[in-house]
Amino acid sequence: MWWQWRSAGERSEPERIAAIWLRSGSALSAWRKGEIPEIVYPPAAFAVPMMCNPGVKERGDKRFNGEWTGAIDTLAFFRERNALGGFAPDPASGHECGDSRYLAIAFFDVMLAARLPAAAATATLSAVDMRAAWGCVVDGDCIPGAAVPLATLGGSAAAAAWPPNEAFAALWSQYVRDGFVVNASPPPAPARATATRAADGSVIIAWSATTDPQTGLAGFIIKRQTREGIPAGTTEAVRLPDSPKPRFGRPLFQGVSHGDTPIGPLAGTRWVDVGPAAAAATGYTIATVNAAGVASPPLAIPVP
Repeated sequence: MWWQWRSAGERSEPERIAAIWLRSGSALSAWRKGEIPEIVYPPAAFAVPMMCNPGVKERGDKRFNGEWTGAIDTLAFFRERNALGGFAPDPASGHECGDSRYLAIAFFDVMLAARLPAAAATATLSAVDMRAAWGCVVDGDCIPGAAVPLATLGGSAAAAAWPPNEAFAALWSQYVRDGFVVNASPPPAPARATATRAADGSVIIAWSATTDPQTGLAGFIIKRQTREGIPAGTTEAVRLPDSPKPRFGRPLFQGVSHGDTPIGPLAGTRWVDVGPAAAAATGYTIATVNAAGVASPPLAIPVP
């Protein structure tokens, strides 16, 4: 479950919730201020792993400071009850979602791998194995310290924020420092690419794209081969989009809104090559580029 009000979801059937990511505040502060009825949590709610993810720029903001303090209060409330609570403040964002999805996806990957039963017929989620847990002490200014194995924190462990394992702790450590999540894996290559020559000599390139949820799909590089014998891949025809306009988070091919949705009208996977170079083209290649600048293997597109 994802979003700020999902902390209220734990009061109903918590045994069916694998994990919760609380982006920018929580329902806890709302009921403490009397804005909603009091939330009564059953004991099983405190076994649900959760991560509080406020934007650091909310802190002290006239409108959104309550989301920052709400996240801190939520972490304290759940950790006091020995719940599995983490704290991942994003230094690059305010109330907008920013790039929080990339750490959230990594968190859910870890939690699903740890909690989903091996047998499909078994409906009970597994308990989290705390022997692999890491932790960090959050200081009085709400700044997370270095992540270390939880067992090494001694008496501070009970109040520590909780990265669930060493691999996630490495991603978390960079995220709370600069708002970025490292992933060096290449994105999926384009598929079902076609080239159609029009009567005027232009070439229409169309393809299908697969998302890169770990890093974000930034765009495509199309290269051209010509009849003059230039080897395929030596002439770059275009980079799409030609002028990315990031507003919230990383520059993505379809953009990203304040609420982490694409920006319409959606960019299409189609490009038209025109002019003498297009008329002389015998083939193209296309590669996907993710938001970390890593390209997929190129896909060859013959021109009929």
